[in-house]
This record gives sequence, structure tokens and C-alpha cells, in this order.
Amino acid sequence: MTTHLLDEAQAIAIIAPVKPLLSRELHGAFKDWTTVLQKNPDETGGLTPRVRWGFIHDRWANRLTKAIAGGGYPMIRLTKARGGLNVVVISDRIDLKLKKLDPSLRSRNVQTGQTVAFDNQQLVVPADHGRVTNATGGYVPD
Repeated sequence: MTTHLLDEAQAIAIIAPVKPLLSRELHGAFKDWTTVLQKNPDETGGLTPRVRWGFIHDRWANRLTKAIAGGGYPMIRLTKARGGLNVVVISDRIDLKLKKLDPSLRSRNVQTGQTVAFDNQQLVVPADHGRVTNATGGYVPD
């Protein structure tokens, strides 16, 4: 049973095998957004950036769910914490929160109890396999 938090090098090593999948499905989510805009320009006119980022986040999670179900990634699963937070569990060692980041690579969360708990390394997803390290992974829009 793991009882300690990972350091940066350990976390990078654990995430490395799934990083291409995370990136590929994020790029796919952006392509999905572009497709929606092109198919429905009148209906999508005036949508706010908040709507766009919500769409991309949800499509990213959806695409990851499908890719994981398709096999080839036994070390990861996507789950939801209480409150609907999407978390990618990697090798039962890292809970990775999916977020849009600012140019300083920080997420701009509303400081809910769940966000504070996650950032303070408290378990937000039940784990019977020991201690996990919470991390945030995301993208910076251009």
C-alpha cells in the first residue's frame, strides 16, 4: 500500500505512458468544437468562452472514456468525484484533474471545498489501494 505522495520525477514517470492518449483526445475535443461551429454557425454564434471550455472539457472526458473502454490502457480509468469532477486515475497512484490552465499553467478554480481538498492532497475519489497524489493536467488555449 502506498503511503507517501509522489515527487515530481515520480509523477512524470507514471504519467508518461498515458500522456500521448491525454494529448490525442484533447486535440480531438478541439476538433469536435470546430466541427460543431462549422456545422451550426447560426446556432453557435454568441456562445461564450465558458461554454466553449465546458464543451471541450466534456468532450475530452468522453473521448478518454471511449479510448479507455477500447483497451490498451489498463493502467488508467476515468471516474467522477463527488460533485462531478472528472478525474483520471493513473496506475492507482495519481488522481489527475482535467482543467483549462492560464498562461502561468495554473487552473482558475472557484475555491470550492472540493477544490481546496484536492489541492491539499486530500482524497476526493475513494481509494482502497492506498494513498494517491492529486495532480492537475490541462491545456492553455491560444
